[in-house]
Amino acid sequence: MFVQKTIEFLRCHQAKYEVTAHPSASRTLEASSSKQRSPTSGLTRTVLVNVDGELAMMLIPGNHRPRLDMLKDLIDAQTVRLPEDQEVHDVFPDCEIDAIPPFGTLDGMRVFVDETVTRNPMLAFSLGCGTEVVEMLYGDYARLVRPLVAPLAAPNVEAKPRMMAQRSYAGAG
Repeated sequence: MFVQKTIEFLRCHQAKYEVTAHPSASRTLEASSSKQRSPTSGLTRTVLVNVDGELAMMLIPGNHRPRLDMLKDLIDAQTVRLPEDQEVHDVFPDCEIDAIPPFGTLDGMRVFVDETVTRNPMLAFSLGCGTEVVEMLYGDYARLVRPLVAPLAAPNVEAKPRMMAQRSYAGAG
């Protein structure tokens, strides 16, 4: 459903893209997180967030971790948290949780991109599963999605990536 909607959207808007089979896309994210180099070290990942009760997307480098506190401050939200798996599955039943394409605007979601993603002219992201990757020009993606770009992620410093210890960031004030 969402994967097909994404492909139709790209075709309809005449975006140039390539879908490639990549049997180790999920492992590539793990490898890039542990600072190993791989052929798709530029692979990004979509992180779903619940912002004041509504889902939104963050697109960050695969070897970075989301900074929910930075997003909260940027948009002056009351709460920003990672959604529960069931929340994700309810909206994206045809996608693996760690492989959702970064086109939340197709479902009315706000999309945020970490500024480091914009430094590479090419964008690579999973297409609903850990074995298919889409490569396209970042400029085409930005034209179609019109994301808010800001510093929203930090490099992983641990050998094994962890999501933030707390599943939410309400902060004071």
